[in-house]
Amino acid sequence: MPKEDGDVIWVTLEEHENPYKWSKPRKYFTTLALCGFSFLVSGASSGYAAPGAESDLVDKLNTSSTLFELGLGWVRQDLTRNETNNILKYLRYWDHCFWAEIVEALSEKLKAPFSEIVGRYKVYVVSYFVFMCMFITISLSPTITGVVLGRLISGLAASTGSTLVGGSIADIFDDESRGIPMSLFSMSALQGAGIFPLCFSWMMDKGLGYQWIEYVELIAAFIWFFFIIFMGETRGSAILNNKAKKLRKKTGDSRYIAKTELNKPTIRELVTVSLTRPLWILCTEPIVIFFSFWMGFAWFIFYSIISSIGHIFQTQRDWSAGSIGLLYITFVLGLGLGGIANFFLQERMYQKKKTPEARLYLAMVGGVCLPIGCFIYAWTSYPHVHWMGQCVGLTIILFAIYIIYNTAFAYMSDAYRLYASSAISAQNVFRNILGGTTPLHITKWYNATGYNWTSCIIAIIAAVLGVVPFILFKYGEKIRQKSQFSQSISAYEEQERTMLGLDETSSFDKPAKLETS
Repeated sequence: MPKEDGDVIWVTLEEHENPYKWSKPRKYFTTLALCGFSFLVSGASSGYAAPGAESDLVDKLNTSSTLFELGLGWVRQDLTRNETNNILKYLRYWDHCFWAEIVEALSEKLKAPFSEIVGRYKVYVVSYFVFMCMFITISLSPTITGVVLGRLISGLAASTGSTLVGGSIADIFDDESRGIPMSLFSMSALQGAGIFPLCFSWMMDKGLGYQWIEYVELIAAFIWFFFIIFMGETRGSAILNNKAKKLRKKTGDSRYIAKTELNKPTIRELVTVSLTRPLWILCTEPIVIFFSFWMGFAWFIFYSIISSIGHIFQTQRDWSAGSIGLLYITFVLGLGLGGIANFFLQERMYQKKKTPEARLYLAMVGGVCLPIGCFIYAWTSYPHVHWMGQCVGLTIILFAIYIIYNTAFAYMSDAYRLYASSAISAQNVFRNILGGTTPLHITKWYNATGYNWTSCIIAIIAAVLGVVPFILFKYGEKIRQKSQFSQSISAYEEQERTMLGLDETSSFDKPAKLETS
């Protein structure tokens, strides 16, 4: 109800307008819509590199002159077929990971200011529409230039589906009920990487062209677009600002003002904060530093698997594209087991303690499982060892990666609350850089060092970094108590609560969170 104060009528949120007070069906419909977006983004990223798609693309596109135009000066017009294959392979890795991951690390910093001004909903709708349209561009492009540019634009738009979703879930769920929605988000953001290549590899085996990958993704994206359209705004400040604008327009009375409209920063100021705060946190917050190294290395392993799994099983076991695609069942199984463990174990243990460090119980299990899975994967890669051994290793690795990924979002959200997206964004920088550059060199590393020793070295590093959740579980609270930034969060939350006009309404348990990054 608006409150009159002299020449100003302050606009506040009614209880039913506060995202924290939405009904459960509405909250979970919104969560479902956003998780679907993340699922499609994950699938589009790895589906492009499905077994068999590369050779089909090479057959259908004349790449030599286009590669030259893209700046690969060592490409010649008289390339042999073998040279063209090698260049295309490099370009595919560059496109698949560099554009989709490195660009994501930068674009997510620029989207946050716009979601601060116009709300998350408009950013989601526009980004999703562009993401969807790029499937048409990629499938119909007669040259590799169009494909790469389409992937670039798609990566810019698609990053919304992995970077803003965590903040939206934090907008509508409080700390105690956020665990399951975050788990669903983590599941959707990773499962697509296994399910899409599994399906598309058999499409390639049946002789369907690489364009059919884009056609199928376009159809799925078009259907899900309706979920995005109907989900509504989740950001409390945007809802309040829109309410004030509507009242001014409806009544013609300019006295209707929301406190969130006062001293509103400019786009330049928001961009500056969005770019600098995550980097500041990444360099000064020990918790974020530790988690960034651990999460970044887990992402390195994730993309090492995606990039090398086909190479290893084709050269070591002479598998076909369709057979290699079946290996992605381990993605579904490992990630699924991680989700089940999170639901039945992690959430129950968290409810007993309800502190940020209580989010780390299962993470400690993941810290142990990741190197174990890597060791199994390493020493069962011999041709004379049954392929099930590597599948077991892959399943354990994916189980651990899911736990690490989910814990990163849940722990950062609880520990940094108001500035959760800044903390998550900080570790995303490190994660995306490692993930984005991994496929550019991992195959060469495997060929130079050997499949066994490369995976073994990765396992040793994973074992060293596996101590991170144990350290944070024991000392995390003390570390946060010594951090000036962490201690200032409560004061900022109270300030934002006052701006939203929720401090005077006792029936409200939580404010609609504001994040500037």
